[in-house]
Amino acid sequence: MPDDISTPALDRWNETLDQREAIIRFLEESGYDLCSWDDETEDYEPVRRPIGALLDDYFGIDPAGLEAERRALLDAWRSHQEA
Repeated sequence: MPDDISTPALDRWNETLDQREAIIRFLEESGYDLCSWDDETEDYEPVRRPIGALLDDYFGIDPAGLEAERRALLDAWRSHQEA
């Protein structure tokens, strides 16, 4: 596989994987609800975002960049297999 593919988002994702999994386990097991205040209802409303998306924001990982890097690696691997 070519060595000239830069994968900073994948590298950061891999660096934080153990921490991400620990946070996900905590949020799932504790039943912790992430929410926001709704001025119209004057009540808290749960935030309907996947936990992975929240963690991407927290760790500064660009989901579009991550997907682009995955596709580049897959394309490179496929090209390598065809050669």
